[in-house]
Amino acid sequence: MKHALLFTFLISSSLPVFSQNNETINEITFKTGSRGGEKTIIIHPDSAFFETIRRSAPSGTTKSKIKIKKSDWHKLITSISKYKLIDLAGLASPTHLRESDGANFSTISIVTNKSRYDCGAFDDFNPNEKLSKLMKAIQKIEKMINNHLNSHPEK
Repeated sequence: MKHALLFTFLISSSLPVFSQNNETINEITFKTGSRGGEKTIIIHPDSAFFETIRRSAPSGTTKSKIKIKKSDWHKLITSISKYKLIDLAGLASPTHLRESDGANFSTISIVTNKSRYDCGAFDDFNPNEKLSKLMKAIQKIEKMINNHLNSHPEK
């Protein structure tokens, strides 16, 4: 019996999905921007897509896609696993500097096989406390993307 429980735990703890009420997270999106430009990071269980739009820069738009490890996806999912997804929708922002151009306007959305949860707007990288671990995990993936862009510059 102990071996069966251990096997079940090992299998379930290694899966890079989050299931709650038969909902599985398929995508996490972070968007941030201002009048001068915007950045979007769309993360799936096996990849991350990055797009930067600079409205006033001659370079315009930068796009990149990288593969991510199962462990990276797992960190994203576990960072919010103690919350019900519906409780993450429409969270209040701890600050409101974006309302007077003091910070970028940022959002996080979570897409499952059944629904989409928009977590409320916030300043820069400073979301509601419930999303702070998720934001840190997203920033780690953003750093991986930036490292990829720096090592593979566009021609």
